[in-house]
Amino acid sequence: MKKTLLISIFCVFVSFASIAQEASGNVDFVIPTYSNADLSLGVGLLYLYDLDNGINIGGFIAYRQMLNFKGYFFDIPIMFITRYYINGGSSGFYPQVGLGVENSFSVIKYKWGGSTQKISTSGISFAYSVGLGGKLRNNLDLSGHFEGRVFDNNHRGYVVLRVGFWF
Repeated sequence: MKKTLLISIFCVFVSFASIAQEASGNVDFVIPTYSNADLSLGVGLLYLYDLDNGINIGGFIAYRQMLNFKGYFFDIPIMFITRYYINGGSSGFYPQVGLGVENSFSVIKYKWGGSTQKISTSGISFAYSVGLGGKLRNNLDLSGHFEGRVFDNNHRGYVVLRVGFWF
């Protein structure tokens, strides 16, 4: 059920992006702010709709793979994004905020008692994002964000460095 929902949401974002003038493909480099955590690398899709005077709203979906060889860990953040271009247009410097959810999946293999065991887990957490960036005239978007995730009174923070290219 979860996979079907994620695939459906991804298809909706792709269909909007195919007709939109404000769609961006992104590469994310994720640095955790808590100890004993590994870096992540991911790809994403951002869609923005220009409301008025530099205010943009839209959505973001990504796939992020943790760079860890002890198991298989990945996250799928889905967020609603609000962005304000300071110069009032659709390019230049901007602050950005986002709210949404994140689906986390992990598969860990370990040896115990002479046999290999496998544990699979998944969870959905509340996610938020606050960041700054700049969209250059040649359709290149560079930004940095702080993303937080809250699940069962447990808060995790991440610094996300993003490079995007607008279609």
